[in-house]
Amino acid sequence: MLAGDENVGKSSLIRRFVDEHFSESYIPTLGFQIYAKKLEIGKYSVALQIWDVAGQGSFEFARKTYYPHSQGFLLVFDLTNPTSFQNLDRWVAEIRGVCPNIPFVLVGNKSDLTRAIISPEEVAKKSKKLKASCNILTSAMKGVKVNEAFDLLGRAMLAAQHFVL
Repeated sequence: MLAGDENVGKSSLIRRFVDEHFSESYIPTLGFQIYAKKLEIGKYSVALQIWDVAGQGSFEFARKTYYPHSQGFLLVFDLTNPTSFQNLDRWVAEIRGVCPNIPFVLVGNKSDLTRAIISPEEVAKKSKKLKASCNILTSAMKGVKVNEAFDLLGRAMLAAQHFVL
C-alpha cells in the first residue's frame, strides 16, 4: 500500500512501476485503486497487490479499514513540500495505530525538481525517528529509483515474515 499526503506522487509512482508510464496531469485518487505486479526478490517471486489510497483527510476512516489487509507500506512525501514531510509523523501514527509492527519504506518523491528543499540527511534522520525499514529518494517523472523503492518494500515485507533473502 502507498500512503502519504495528497499530491505527493503516490499514483505516479505506481503507474511508473506497473506500466512504466508517467502522466503530467493530476487526478486525485478517490477512495482507493488496486494494481498488481510480480516482483523477483532473490529466490522469491512476489505477487504484489498495490493499493493506492486517497491522501485527503476526509478518507481517513476508509483508509483505516484498508490498513489491516496490508503487509507493508511505501510512505511517500514530496521533497519540495515541507508540510508533506512534517505530516509523516501523523501518517505513521495513523498506520501504526492499526498495524503496530508493519514494515514501511520512507519515500521522498520528486527528486528531479531543483527546488527540492528537504535534504537526504533530513530524510535519513526522519526515517530513523519513525523506525522505517529504510528510505529512498525517487522521481516518478524521470523513473529514478522507482523500481528500487518497490524492491526495498518487497524485501522488508519478506524479512518481516522471516524469509531468508
